[in-house]
Amino acid sequence: QTFYFALAIGSCVTAGGFAIGAVSCGELNPAVTVGLDMMTFMSPGTSQLPPLSTRMTLLASVIAVEIIGGVCAARLFRFTHPQEFDPDADTQFAKLLCEFVGTYTLVFTVGCCVLCGSGTFNATAIACVLMVMLYA
Repeated sequence: QTFYFALAIGSCVTAGGFAIGAVSCGELNPAVTVGLDMMTFMSPGTSQLPPLSTRMTLLASVIAVEIIGGVCAARLFRFTHPQEFDPDADTQFAKLLCEFVGTYTLVFTVGCCVLCGSGTFNATAIACVLMVMLYA
């Protein structure tokens, strides 16, 4: 079962990167965001970048949104997988919630791909969301 969770997590990252890559450059992790920002700051040609205070404000807001997203994902996992925390938990609500979240994620990914996707990897992003729904 660990293999399937790893495949689902990798597919989540792939789908997210392709679907919202035009908006966030595929940065879904605060460590990646800071690393790429530092790399941009240290590279030649940084005179064309906005002032440091503006960049730090933007960086802090992006990191805050990514952390809030991670906390929401952890809470959602707790609701959709109650048997991981209590073996005797009722899973009817969890099944309904999983169906809702999976459908919402699929529709959201398709929408992002249509509105701002690259076109080349849209099918890959959609296939990854379907794989996540199957394996998670």
